[in-house]
Amino acid sequence: MISTQLYGRIPGKRVRDVRACMKTYSLALELFDKYATLPSAPNVHYRPETVYTGLMQLSMRGGYAESTMEDLRLRYGMDAPCGGDFLYRLKKVGYDGWQSRLRDVNDAVLSITSKLGLLDRPLICAIDYTKVPYYGRFNRYVVRSKHEDGTNHFYEYATISIVQDGLRLCVYSRPVTLLDQKADVVKELIAEAEKRGVRIRLLLLDRAFFTVECINLLSEGMTLKFVMPCICNERVRAAVVSFGREGTFPFSIRDSHQVEEASFTMVVCWSEKKRKFIPFATNLGGSARKLIEAVPKEYKRRWGIETSFRKVKEVYGMTLSPSPAIRLAYFMTAMVLYNLWQLVNMMLSSTGREGRKKGRGYRITMPFMVTVLGAHLSGRL
Repeated sequence: MISTQLYGRIPGKRVRDVRACMKTYSLALELFDKYATLPSAPNVHYRPETVYTGLMQLSMRGGYAESTMEDLRLRYGMDAPCGGDFLYRLKKVGYDGWQSRLRDVNDAVLSITSKLGLLDRPLICAIDYTKVPYYGRFNRYVVRSKHEDGTNHFYEYATISIVQDGLRLCVYSRPVTLLDQKADVVKELIAEAEKRGVRIRLLLLDRAFFTVECINLLSEGMTLKFVMPCICNERVRAAVVSFGREGTFPFSIRDSHQVEEASFTMVVCWSEKKRKFIPFATNLGGSARKLIEAVPKEYKRRWGIETSFRKVKEVYGMTLSPSPAIRLAYFMTAMVLYNLWQLVNMMLSSTGREGRKKGRGYRITMPFMVTVLGAHLSGRL
């Protein structure tokens, strides 16, 4: 219940936002309790709800287990375990356990979105990888990459997200290891998105997917429309320079063994910002003028997935534990909270498709939601 004394001077719409955050928190606890069931003995002291609350609070605060559990005990008066016991409970579930459980939680959030009619039409989606730095010993769940933030070891996740105007959701995410091939990962992400009722109108990818295998998979194996920038290797650069203007022309690339070939339409667009021609690979149809106008405009939507990764990392818990299970639980919890945040904003900002097209922005920011839930835990709400 919202305190009249505390919120008496807040406009009615803002009180509605607070109530929406509270409903979102209740929904999150309900979904965690239903799908992320923790193994526990009948006489266990700390109930699973306490662990779920701790996991979400740790994620929203972006802190460590020990300090977050101490906050729950001292600041919020909860009967919470110490950091070591909390992490022990998480490790008991295991890597595969957290992957399946939190995927079910995220699917439940997507199911709510579907019931609201937000997935009824074909949508623009994007696929990308994101990395989380790791400073421990190398293990089979870790990938090596370019040195960044003091390490070249990372936990890497591949995600397919909806990046439609007014509708941004992480549909499906999976860990990536050194043994995973890009084309296989892309195929799995698309298949899993379709299983969840997402119909893809256009798929946006960055230049890391500019390979024979990925292009052939999309254009021939799955017949999906796609847009991605070309890697400006010597052959592509020579073709762009030779063309010397904006336009389109058929192009093909070969694999490293010069055996397999992938054909596509190269769309050359002028970038005022970079003061140079930018080549894109696509299988979209239409006139050259139409593609020159449409391809850069559509590709800009891909930044929606970059934004989602940035917001996910804002609610990503910190840990020094080398346990892959704990790190996966933290990442997927952050993704669920991001989707819940998006869901509550979609429900508040518009009541129909026309409202979503206007792009009214976020009514509830992530810090606001974190503040409201902190006030609830402390008994002020």
